Amino acid sequence: MPSRCRTGRNRLARLPVDLVLKTYSELGGRSRLAGTTSRLPEETIMKRWLRSIVIGAALLASPGWAHHSGAMFDHSKLVKIQGTVVSWQWSNPHSWLKLATPDGKGGTVVQNFETGSPNTMYRDGWRINSFKPGDKVTVVAFPRKDTPVNGMMVTGTTAAGITLTWLPAGATAGAVLVNR
Repeated sequence: MPSRCRTGRNRLARLPVDLVLKTYSELGGRSRLAGTTSRLPEETIMKRWLRSIVIGAALLASPGWAHHSGAMFDHSKLVKIQGTVVSWQWSNPHSWLKLATPDGKGGTVVQNFETGSPNTMYRDGWRINSFKPGDKVTVVAFPRKDTPVNGMMVTGTTAAGITLTWLPAGATAGAVLVNR
């Protein structure tokens, strides 16, 4: 029967100290107890650390790249839409303008327009109170490809007649304005 240590656990379940020190040493560490160093050159160890950091950073950043795709919008067209503000959501990662517009059949349809982050838009003059529910506004946007409503807002003209834009100059080059 195997002997037991003071904690009552089986000694055979514990790893031998020399194996632990050897493994630690092979990973590039320095063992004070054994007085050994890694057999790998320091340059090789640094390259492995750098490679690990670069791969880790790329893996962490990839969801961000996937999130910021504008592929769902038709960047060859711009639509100009007038309507009444239902809500203005000033929030990260994107702000949203909900606009009630006529549907052509005597009713209304609520359209959602995505914009940039409040941080970016604030620098371009946008504010949390740029749009208020009930305001009559005009929006110019890249329309969605998959639906006749909704889009990515390029400019918004407030009830006071102030036109705000958040995309850089030239972002709409080549787009054709179509009234909806």
